[in-house]
Amino acid sequence: MSRICPKITAGPLYIESLAYGGYGLGKDSGKVVFVPFSVPGDRILWRPEEQHRSFVKGRLLDLITGSGWRIHPRCRHFGSCGGCQWQHIVYEAQCRFKTEIFSSILVRKGLATPGNVYPVKPSDAVWHYRSRVRLRCRVGHGGRLHMGFYKNSSHELVDLEECPVMARGMLQCLGRLREGLSVLGMASVLDGVELHMGMDGDMRATLDLRRVCTNGEINALRSLSQVAGCAVFLRFKARKGERILHVSGKRDLDMVTALSSVPVLRYGPGGFSQINHFQNTFLIETVLLAVKQTGARRILDLYCGMGNLTLPVATLGGRVTGVENSPVSIRYARSNASLNDIENVRFMRADIERASHSLIGNGRYELVILDPPRRGARRVVGRIAAKGPDSVIYVSCDPMTLARDLAILRDGGFSISWSQPMDFFPHTYHMESVTLLRR
Repeated sequence: MSRICPKITAGPLYIESLAYGGYGLGKDSGKVVFVPFSVPGDRILWRPEEQHRSFVKGRLLDLITGSGWRIHPRCRHFGSCGGCQWQHIVYEAQCRFKTEIFSSILVRKGLATPGNVYPVKPSDAVWHYRSRVRLRCRVGHGGRLHMGFYKNSSHELVDLEECPVMARGMLQCLGRLREGLSVLGMASVLDGVELHMGMDGDMRATLDLRRVCTNGEINALRSLSQVAGCAVFLRFKARKGERILHVSGKRDLDMVTALSSVPVLRYGPGGFSQINHFQNTFLIETVLLAVKQTGARRILDLYCGMGNLTLPVATLGGRVTGVENSPVSIRYARSNASLNDIENVRFMRADIERASHSLIGNGRYELVILDPPRRGARRVVGRIAAKGPDSVIYVSCDPMTLARDLAILRDGGFSISWSQPMDFFPHTYHMESVTLLRR
């Protein structure tokens, strides 16, 4: 439960550290205080805004003394746009704080020791690393189409005029789309735009619509595709799920892995790809290292997507099975296996929580690789803890759900051999990780 603080009084506060979620952390009268846009080492003037039982959320009113890690943010929208939380912090310090946050979450819960949690691997690209964005759309004053992210903790849209974390060329493409869609009178039927860029610079825009387009609108969108310099797809709700319609341009995008064994992976609209292509190669290499350490030859890859981990792992030998619920991703996984001449792999489309009951157990696999969405894989790890193999590689994009799931595996007899966090998302509090567990 929370409530607005009844006494709105300002006071000084020293920021000691950063917390997961992006907030600076200090203590006032023995109570933990979280303040956004503050930096460890700051001495600030703050005002309490939300009172909780064990902590307070506040607002930064003024900077009394700035931290040595504080810098001027590059983007004019920083502080209002919800896309970034840490542009005001030196990048090297961001990685240090992420290491501390990640390690403290696992160590505090008794899941790891400081010695088997490695430092965060920094991103090779600190700016212009983001190859995928999904922006919300609204009609503003005068009928102008606004595109952007929501403000922090609200549904108020920030109309983006710049974004230094987007890959170069994406913002210009979005600007041309914005102008063209406004001219076509389609702003009012547009919910959002998802833009992807492949490693060769090709782009694909998927427009989220509230209704089906007319033939005239589709013809106009074909022309806009040429002007904007991107392929165009339409996505709208159908009777069963959603439907994606190809309007114009190249369907598939390429993700180069920098691995000689699996040089290129392709993905289409409706499928998943990592936002930071530069870090993805390190992710794959880390998983390959973990697989080699287990010596496993019969491997199950759950939440396999379009084969981002499955196919490189298969090049080590043995037999690998990839399981994914998305029909689009499974189709591309099979296509990528053919593209890279990999035959010792099979892919299954299935509901992973249901399929885990038949797939896990009976000694069929020596190793399970998990790469679940942000919500984690609570039920699946419960099955692994009860009847699974003795080796698990857990790839996570959320240390909180990771810790919850690792606790279940620990109770099933597993322990962490090592955990490698990595920074896929500079200037945000988000992080990726690979954890090897054995029992």
